[in-house]
Amino acid sequence: MRKNLLIISIILILTLGIIGCTKIEAPAISDGDTVGQKETITIKPEEAYDIYLSKYPDFKVTSLKLELEMKKHIYEVEGFMDNRESEVKINAETGDIIKDQSEKDLDFDKVEILRKDVVKISELLKDATIDKDSKIKEWSLDYDDNILELEVEVTVGQKTIERTYNVESGQVIEIDN
Repeated sequence: MRKNLLIISIILILTLGIIGCTKIEAPAISDGDTVGQKETITIKPEEAYDIYLSKYPDFKVTSLKLELEMKKHIYEVEGFMDNRESEVKINAETGDIIKDQSEKDLDFDKVEILRKDVVKISELLKDATIDKDSKIKEWSLDYDDNILELEVEVTVGQKTIERTYNVESGQVIEIDN
């Protein structure tokens, strides 16, 4: 009986010792709106563009966004071909397609976003996060008055700053605090 009690005590001490030495980290998510450092965006904007075109090879991309949905970053890519429109949502960490829908659309005044323009996004995002404490919350790439614009929403602490860039020139068009 004493021997069993001694064995159980040793097992319990070893188990508690192992648990005590294990480092457990909680995700760094602040105020429910911004994503902290624990979530990683491993898929680049041009990869999301390519994933969309692999699903819809004859379509033209008209919109590319990085959105925050349920504390996860999701790419939303939209495009068209003839009278069809499609939307694909892609997990920004894994590249998995999480939503795919296509429907009839009669809006013919859409402008195609080219891959060469999508590649420019990474540099503009670096410019938008020059403050060491800033984090990208969301961004969108769309045409507005025949100008390809990147609208970036950045958080710095509790403050949100929106910057709009002309993708062609790389210049800031507007800053909204």
